[in-house]
Formats: sequence, structure tokens, C-alpha cells
Amino acid sequence: MRLWPAAATAICAMLLFGCSEEPAAPEPTAATPTKADEEAIAAYYAAQPAFFGFKTLADLPPDLAWQNGAELPDIGSPDAVKGGTEYGAIQDFPRTLRTVGP
Repeated sequence: MRLWPAAATAICAMLLFGCSEEPAAPEPTAATPTKADEEAIAAYYAAQPAFFGFKTLADLPPDLAWQNGAELPDIGSPDAVKGGTEYGAIQDFPRTLRTVGP
């Protein structure tokens, strides 16, 4: 009688994991751009050269000084403990979810 739990577990495992298949590749949807869409997008970018600019690293000025803000002081008290977790809550339940009725 002690074999029953082990056999039941083995059967459940085979049913859950033994019958799985490789997921199928997603089918193209309306949101997937076609070749014509890509050509129309490329034509739009080409028609707006003043608005869209594509640069390379060679186009950057050689004397460009990068800034990351590391020299700026921290905001808040220097005595404050760094780190922690911020918790938030909504004051009212969204009106789109019904609590009563169909």
C-alpha cells in the first residue's frame, strides 16, 4: 500500500511533463511590419532629413566633455540612512471593477 503515493506522483509527473511540446513560433499579426511597411517607414525618414539625423561616433566633436552628474551633491540629509523600500497604496479601488452586480 506504500507504493500508491509514489505511483500516483509518478503518473502525475508523466502527465504534466511528458506530453509537452515545443512552443510554436508566433504567427505574424497585424502589428508585424511587412516589407512594404518597412519601405514606407524608410521613405518617411528619408523625406524628413531635418527632423531625423543618424550620426556615428566619428561625427561627435573631439573635445566633447561627457557629464554624468557624479559631482552633484546628494538630495536630502547627509545623515539619512541610504537604501530601503518605498511602499505605496491607492486610496480608492478602481471604479472599473465591479464589486456588486453582473
